Amino acid sequence: MNNRTGALLYQGEPAQGSLLKLLLLLLPTIFLIISVIFLSSGETAGGLVMMGDAFLIGLILWMILPRSYQVFEDRLRIVLGGPVAINIDFAQVKSIEVTNKSDLTVNFVTVITKNYVRIIKKRGMNIAITPEHSELFIDEANRALQRWNNPS
Repeated sequence: MNNRTGALLYQGEPAQGSLLKLLLLLLPTIFLIISVIFLSSGETAGGLVMMGDAFLIGLILWMILPRSYQVFEDRLRIVLGGPVAINIDFAQVKSIEVTNKSDLTVNFVTVITKNYVRIIKKRGMNIAITPEHSELFIDEANRALQRWNNPS
């Protein structure tokens, strides 16, 4: 495992989409309502299973949705829920750009939008993110990537 020593240069929050917020509230709530219906009708096992499903879905959504996007001296980092984070070393990054192309990417988007930030990797799937301030994120990330590629 790499020893991470690069300093944090920028941290930005993800854009907040109202449709995503609605989904995050609605999905577990529906399972909880169904659970209450089952429990009130005497279906204890079904009610407990639905309650467990509501908890599991809420936990999964909490763990996979981005909390922040960070630019370090040597990498980009997508902070997810809990201790989970995705580190993308600059050695793997070809470029970072705003695009509206619909490519097959690993998506960490939090809002439905025409334009998103695409991290183009040298190998493997590209990554799509939606920082709240896309231009500022791209400026900081490209500046750090350029410094990493051309240290002087």
